[in-house]
Amino acid sequence: KPDGYYDHITCLDFIEHVPEDVYLSMIKELHRLLAPDGRVYVYVGQTRLEEHIHIIPDPKVIADFCAAEFKLVLHKQRLHFMVFGNDGTRQPARLAKEG
Repeated sequence: KPDGYYDHITCLDFIEHVPEDVYLSMIKELHRLLAPDGRVYVYVGQTRLEEHIHIIPDPKVIADFCAAEFKLVLHKQRLHFMVFGNDGTRQPARLAKEG
C-alpha cells in the first residue's frame, strides 16, 4: 500500500505474540501507512501465557511508538489500551497524485 493509505489501523492483542525485531519493524511500517491525522489503536495483552513471547509494559510501548514519530493521543492504563496519531505533516500518496 502507498504511504498514508489508512486513516485507522488496529493492533489489538497481537504485539505480545511477535518477536522484538518484528514489533519494532511493524511500528515503522504503521507510521508509513498511517494517513495524516490518522489513528493507530493498540492493545497489548499482559497475561503471562506460553504463547505471549513478548509482553511489553505500556510505558515501553509508548516510548517505542513515540520514538517512531507517533504522538500519544490516549492511554487507558488499566486496560493497556493506547491510541497514537502521526504528526499530521505527511500528505497521503492518494492525495498527492490528485494534486
